[in-house]
Amino acid sequence: MEEMHRAVAEILDGTRPNPIPPIKRALASRISRIVYSRKIDSFDDPYIVRLTAWLHDLAKGKHPGKYMVELCPMLRYLPTWLPGAGFRREGERFGEEALELTDEPFNTVKLEMSTGAVPPSFISNLLEDDHGKMINDPAEEDRSKATIITFIIAMLKEPGRAS
Repeated sequence: MEEMHRAVAEILDGTRPNPIPPIKRALASRISRIVYSRKIDSFDDPYIVRLTAWLHDLAKGKHPGKYMVELCPMLRYLPTWLPGAGFRREGERFGEEALELTDEPFNTVKLEMSTGAVPPSFISNLLEDDHGKMINDPAEEDRSKATIITFIIAMLKEPGRAS
């Protein structure tokens, strides 16, 4: 709740004309703390900057008809080097960035677990067996990632169910 107290203090002291950014930062920090045990102090955090840019790119691609491949699905088989196939290169870059953004905090928690310096988090709990030892099975890691992504999507779609 420290994040929300800070956001409310920023809003009440009158230094911010728009109350939305402190609330967004507080929510992002709270979610990050629960899932990865990582505190976010500002939107200048390198991970948040990359995530925000990626989400901005995602929003640009959501408009129907933006890419010709939507009208002619066989275009997805064009080689990436072919002129006019920029949508393929953009899609590949976008997918790689999504994997990096997913893997970076996950791998940070794994590294902290291997050194023994990890505070409790949703990820660290998923990666520990019943005896508190780290699970090193790649299939378990994939299942843990899928669980987190499913949880985040569920919370975004039905935020009222969390209470």
